[in-house]
Amino acid sequence: IYEDASPDLYADTSATGLYDPNRYTDWQKEMTRTAPIRDLNLSVSGATENTNVYFSFNNTRQEGVIGDPLFERYNARINADIGLGDRLTIGVRLTSGKTILSEESGPLSAVYEMLPVVPVYDDNNASGYGYGDDTRARTYASNPLALEELIFNQTTGYHLLGNAFLNYKILEGLEYELNASYNWQMSHFKSYNEQGQIAWVNILPSGLTEEDSEFYSYFIEHKLQYQNTIGKHSFSAMASYVGQQEHNRIHATSITGGYTFEGQNYWEIDASTAPLTSYSHAGNESTYAIESYLGRVTYGFDEKYLLNMMVRHDGSSRFLEEVRWGTFPSISGGWIVSSENFFTSVPVVDFFK
Repeated sequence: IYEDASPDLYADTSATGLYDPNRYTDWQKEMTRTAPIRDLNLSVSGATENTNVYFSFNNTRQEGVIGDPLFERYNARINADIGLGDRLTIGVRLTSGKTILSEESGPLSAVYEMLPVVPVYDDNNASGYGYGDDTRARTYASNPLALEELIFNQTTGYHLLGNAFLNYKILEGLEYELNASYNWQMSHFKSYNEQGQIAWVNILPSGLTEEDSEFYSYFIEHKLQYQNTIGKHSFSAMASYVGQQEHNRIHATSITGGYTFEGQNYWEIDASTAPLTSYSHAGNESTYAIESYLGRVTYGFDEKYLLNMMVRHDGSSRFLEEVRWGTFPSISGGWIVSSENFFTSVPVVDFFK
């Protein structure tokens, strides 16, 4: 690779400060490692005549092959179905967990970009890391190990997802159903970096970024339905209410500079000595909701002639108050022609509606 370059450029690394032509830094070897994966699972289940219960727990931990990335997850789940007599059934589905994700900031590409004559560490540089320059080893690549040691990125997340249902048989053919669910998620992102020069033209300033976000939503449905058949007449009716809401919130603060202590830095927003002009903030919050009322009636005669009538009344907070609600009726009919006696003479068609 360097046969056309002047050997004097890589002649010495001590007295003259030039790079050693015999040095070969295997950046891939310096940055990669054997990364273990751990996966633990535990589950317990039990049942009686009217009850079914299931519980499980999982822990997964996976370390990164390059640098020190890490993914770790804890997750627990419980399912339960309980029958209370012949008419009432209730059930619960609940999942909760925590995730930790530590990520690197670009060492993979830097591994293949950095020249092998550049040392990992160089005492001649103020930061202590080796990097290129404009005369001896011209490269704009960042020192991969410096990216790993000076920059920290981690996201910690929590989640809870629950669903509950109830079914009650009021009379023969008449049932009431309740479905409710809740989804909650929260995450905290923290990124900070020490000050130091990691490349020929890249002096990394110290800095800190923190971001908090939260999301939750709920859903609830009440449903009453009835169905019956009398002779050749079959009919059903259904009335339901659906309500749901979502909420999002996010806030972030970023600071450039102010963490230049010798030795231990305290990576908190209040610990920065940077002026207020080095701070930036961003955030937003939103909530929206939907409600729906639905009614439906179906009628069938002799399993041939069908009638379906439905109406729904929907409202959304995304619209202005004067146009927030709307009503949407519909009616449809059907004829199952293949059930007629005269259609039996068409053997190539099994069903025609």
